[in-house]
Amino acid sequence: MTYPTPKPIFNTVPVKGLKRDFRILHFTDLHACALDEAEKAAMEPVRRDYIPPRQGLFGGGRPYPSEAALPALMGYGEEIAADLILMTGDIIDFPSEANLTLLASCVDSCKVPVLYVTGNHDWSYADDYHTENAAATYLTRVDAISGAADHAAIYEDDTVLVCAVDSGLDRIRPETLEAYLTAARRAKAYGKALILALHVPVHAETLVEDTVRVWRQELTIGEGAFGKDDPATMAFYNAVAVESDLAPDVVIAGHVHFDHEDLFPNGTPQYITDIACDGHCRVLTLTPN
Repeated sequence: MTYPTPKPIFNTVPVKGLKRDFRILHFTDLHACALDEAEKAAMEPVRRDYIPPRQGLFGGGRPYPSEAALPALMGYGEEIAADLILMTGDIIDFPSEANLTLLASCVDSCKVPVLYVTGNHDWSYADDYHTENAAATYLTRVDAISGAADHAAIYEDDTVLVCAVDSGLDRIRPETLEAYLTAARRAKAYGKALILALHVPVHAETLVEDTVRVWRQELTIGEGAFGKDDPATMAFYNAVAVESDLAPDVVIAGHVHFDHEDLFPNGTPQYITDIACDGHCRVLTLTPN
């Protein structure tokens, strides 16, 4: 099989109080479309007919299927000796057995710690999109791979705490807000760098301009965006982008399918990375300030 060549963007981010360099390989929106013939044959026509266009969208015109990007990027993370591989959702485009097996195998076999949080596609098919059935059938299986609890997953070592939260429903659930605030308080108490990761990015004016240009709509959460009428989402937005007491040092996101960098009103930088099925990724080196 032909595999994509990683196309990294490199950023160095000074972080106050960081004890040593910490390197993150970030990729997002890989949209793996693996499906075996037996599972395909057993599907209802509406689902079976949905998948080939998705395979064409994320694999068309490339000498490899989209799912080939996952082991290639995992291998790149090992090659550069990343301290953490961070995947921010839509890593699989739908929860086929082939996709779930590929995802679990790559996470389990990787020699680098992996932190993964779901997006809006990982656990749903179009005909069963974000339903209670999809959550019970597939989200629980994806969460078992990611280690998520209360729609948040944590990586922590002696110098950083990375909190990955699920924003795939275009809002932040109350329990997810509390998980972030608890993680932020812990990071501050122990003097650790705090990294926030999520799929749908946090509102910033220049990001709105670009998403409207590309998608003809705003694709962010927070002020003036999705979730603006939701108390938990707005409390999350204020903690992350406006206030400073529990703000992260860095925010890392995906979803919009292009590279972008922002600064929030409180000075926190946000980095968004282009689609991984093309090999796009970002190497963020956090360095002591």
